[in-house]
Amino acid sequence: MSKLITDYLHYHMGCDIIIEKSCYNLVHEHGIHRGDVKTLNVDLLWLLLRHQKDCMFKPLLNPLFMITKEQVADLLGIEGFIKKGNYSAPFFQIEYETLEGTWGYKHQYITNLSADQFHFLLKGSFDIFQLIEELLALDKTKFA
Repeated sequence: MSKLITDYLHYHMGCDIIIEKSCYNLVHEHGIHRGDVKTLNVDLLWLLLRHQKDCMFKPLLNPLFMITKEQVADLLGIEGFIKKGNYSAPFFQIEYETLEGTWGYKHQYITNLSADQFHFLLKGSFDIFQLIEELLALDKTKFA
């Protein structure tokens, strides 16, 4: 089953998108041209879905492996000195030292994320649905 960007776009409110192909209505009625980078909001989502047959667009997302150790610590609710932290499919992991000087290790499988953790990743424009690999989104770190 192939993925469609329209099935995932609503999750990425607030992220940047690039217009790869515009259409008459978007250009002349809304001033949206090919190559424009826009922040996705409800109004823009409605326009893009309304004109999806005539235009092409892709969200600009951060690959999940680009998450920093500080972001992993925030995601997992860890306080203290962070020794290592990363995303290694299929889980996030963190090695840390608490403020009391004890060491700890924690990991969380991506399939077991809480609603707050899921929101944290979406707010950071992370590609949690592997849309970059499916060519439905662009890697924000490589976009110039």
